[in-house]
Order: sequence, then structure tokens, then C-alpha cells
Amino acid sequence: METAPPDAAYFSRLIEQHAGMVYRMCLMFLRSEADAQDAFQDVFLRVVEKRPQFNGVEHERAWLAAVTANRCRDLLRRGRIRRAEPIGELELAAPGEDAQAAEVLSAVHGLQPKYRRVVVLYYYGGFSTAELAAMLHCRETTVRSQLSRARGLLRPVLAGGADDER
Repeated sequence: METAPPDAAYFSRLIEQHAGMVYRMCLMFLRSEADAQDAFQDVFLRVVEKRPQFNGVEHERAWLAAVTANRCRDLLRRGRIRRAEPIGELELAAPGEDAQAAEVLSAVHGLQPKYRRVVVLYYYGGFSTAELAAMLHCRETTVRSQLSRARGLLRPVLAGGADDER
């Protein structure tokens, strides 16, 4: 017995709603537009292949963020990234963001992967420390420690930024 094909409108909505987050995460992890585009496609192909059942928009977002982070880590670990044409600092900033935002994004790129991952997911993905802990299969205190260390490394760039906890 075959299952019915997924509704095209469902996938269109899913991509429309989460494309920005997924693509930005890919750019932040991989630092290359071509690699980010490949990873972006892989993430949404995974949705088509797995056909996960979501319990709302927050569940969709968390699942997509986890799959995105895992796919990017796999590409980095296997050395399957090009890095021949790295993206510029301003290309990471969303339209309307100023040079300081681009400077912050550039500094985030310079972090070690374990710190970059939590910063990207927390600040750019909008996840709480509890959500990150569940997503990354670690304790919430570990996530908070990594965020704290990352903030300490970023502090010279962020002079005057907020240190809030969600």
C-alpha cells in the first residue's frame, strides 16, 4: 500500500516559513554560498524523504534547525566543503543590517565550531537554552557555559551588546 504524496502546498509553506533560518544557519556554519545552498537543499530533501509529523510550528523549526546543524557538521567533518569562494562579511548580514551587524557575524565566524553552533542557534535561530540542550543532547548548563564563553570571546566586538538569557 502506497502512501499519498505530500501536499505541495505544505512543502511550499514549510520552505517559505523556514527558508531564511535554514539558509542563514548554513551560511554561518559553512561560510560559503555554494556549500550553504547545497546544505539548504539537503535539509529540505530530508523533509521530503522522512516526511516527519510535526506538532506545530515550533516543532518544525526545532527539527529543521537540528537537521541543518547536523548536515553542516557532517559536511565540515568530511571535508566536503569548497571554501574556494568564501562569502564576504556584508553578504552574511540581512538586508538593512549595518556594518556593525556584519562585524558581529564575522566575529561569530571566527569562533570554534562548538561555540559558533550555540551562538547561531540561540541568537539567529531564536532557540532557548532548554531547547538547545534537548536539540544538542547535552545539559542546559553546558549550553549556558558555551554561550558564556562565546560571549566572552565576542565581547570586544559586542561592546555594549546585551547578555540576556531566554
